[in-house]
Amino acid sequence: MLPPKIIARMLQALTLNKYESILEIGTGTGYTAALLAKTGAEVTTLEILPPLAKIASKHSRELNLNNLSVVTANGFHGWTKEAPFDVIVLSGSVPFIPTILGKQLKPHGRLFAIVGKPPVMYATLVTKLEDERFHKKILFETQVPPLIGLPKVNQFEF
Repeated sequence: MLPPKIIARMLQALTLNKYESILEIGTGTGYTAALLAKTGAEVTTLEILPPLAKIASKHSRELNLNNLSVVTANGFHGWTKEAPFDVIVLSGSVPFIPTILGKQLKPHGRLFAIVGKPPVMYATLVTKLEDERFHKKILFETQVPPLIGLPKVNQFEF
């Protein structure tokens, strides 16, 4: 799970609205997914570890989050079943952002990721522009644990 202060800054940077579709990668126990769902948006969250996905599903039911779907899957491949998304959130650090995720963003969609390798990582907001171009904005420095399951190839080029 990302530290609460980082989650708060992420939510502030994303400026979510209740009509947006959101993909979260790295569910953990579902804390960030629950906060995303409270915005009123449709949220799909992907967790690679089945025991954690089960816990997140249980928490979602207990909180009556009917707009939150927990799926056991490797999120680095995205979720083409429901793509494109308005927002994609990576709830852990990555050395690079997989290209496939950019392809699953709608035009003007936003992607939040913490990019880099210890000890240098940056919270980054990527916005998809027209014509498959992207704008990257570094928000702040931080350091968080990595997501697991990252493919070894296919990264964004900025």
